[in-house]
Amino acid sequence: MNESEEGMDQTHLWFYTMLILGVALFDKSPFETVIVTGMMLDKQGKKLSKSKGNYPPVDEVLNNYGADIFRYLILTSPIVEGEFTRFYEDLLKDAKKEFFLIYWNTVKFFTTYAQIHNFVPKQEIVSSDILDKWIISRLKDLKIKVFQNLDSYKVMPAAVS
Repeated sequence: MNESEEGMDQTHLWFYTMLILGVALFDKSPFETVIVTGMMLDKQGKKLSKSKGNYPPVDEVLNNYGADIFRYLILTSPIVEGEFTRFYEDLLKDAKKEFFLIYWNTVKFFTTYAQIHNFVPKQEIVSSDILDKWIISRLKDLKIKVFQNLDSYKVMPAAVS
């Protein structure tokens, strides 16, 4: 196993135990990289827990908002930087409104007019139009930023690039 991911509460339990056992039994660490996520809290700042039942059922969240909105909310929250983050329905509504509706409307607009004009994408875009060149340049810059951030385990900056 080369990588591992767990919540902050597991640091003293799982990571420590695995490290001690790996070194004691095999004379090497069982992992090279550890990514620690933060803790998810409810709207009032209390740790989400099964016993308290202070979170919406996952099926309900996925049915009402979809997995993409839930993933986006998590990936753009401080939890991926090992910090505490609050989770409640209004955040899902905001992510949907501020990111996904804009994205979906953009895709719908493009698809509508691409069909009207019988647009066929090319493998490589070659254009003399200054706006096309600018868009392609921005896309290449975005790709570089996303990969640099992911290679450095900086998930939030990669997600919001």
